[in-house]
Amino acid sequence: MKIDLKKELGVDDVVGPPRRCGGRTISLSSRQPETPAIERLRIASVDEGRCVQTLHVGPYDDEGPVLARMHDEAIAGRGLRMRGHHHEIYLGDPRRTAPERLRTILRQPVTGAETS
Repeated sequence: MKIDLKKELGVDDVVGPPRRCGGRTISLSSRQPETPAIERLRIASVDEGRCVQTLHVGPYDDEGPVLARMHDEAIAGRGLRMRGHHHEIYLGDPRRTAPERLRTILRQPVTGAETS
């Protein structure tokens, strides 16, 4: 099954070699070869399991206190333990969105707290 990244990701142009993702072949092509960041594009399936997440609205630099509250209050306060690294899912385009309107899902995989 082929997937159109332009339509799926809502971008104008992407570039790179064809890749496999979840049983699908993804072809990346470009009319604009001057997109150096595209080399860092990574397509992966992630099975995070149980997570705690929140929606942060505002500049990326303001995420630190939100993550601290998630870790110290929301997770610990529910008797959970962090498992692995947190993930950030960017819902806006920082080139077209004012910093105070950027939306980011902050997600931390967790597991139940061990009983002693």
